[in-house]
Amino acid sequence: MSQARVFLIETVRRDFNLESLKEFGIVTYLYNSDERRGSLFRTEEFCQEVKARLLREQFDSEGDYFCLTGGLVPTSLALSVLSRMFPTLNLLLYNTGDDSYVCRVVNYDTESEAAEGFAEAV
Repeated sequence: MSQARVFLIETVRRDFNLESLKEFGIVTYLYNSDERRGSLFRTEEFCQEVKARLLREQFDSEGDYFCLTGGLVPTSLALSVLSRMFPTLNLLLYNTGDDSYVCRVVNYDTESEAAEGFAEAV
């Protein structure tokens, strides 16, 4: 079995605890620091490019993680792409209390009991 990966949209400009991300798997960027991502104002193109990169990287929604950190707009758009591609996602959220990331599993499968509870909560 291959090692899990932690996906981020791009390198984050400010310091954050990369070491705690490595506890979940290999840190993988959809856009490397030497690449320029598409314009966020061309949302359809940006989303299509994110989807293509996730497919190229063979993102595994059961074993890989998506880290919710970085720019709000690119992260939100990528999350919307992921939620349409996969019924369940492993998301990593930053916990300021202990300077680490925690995993939360989100189930978008509308047929599951978990999804019913999610729909009622929002």
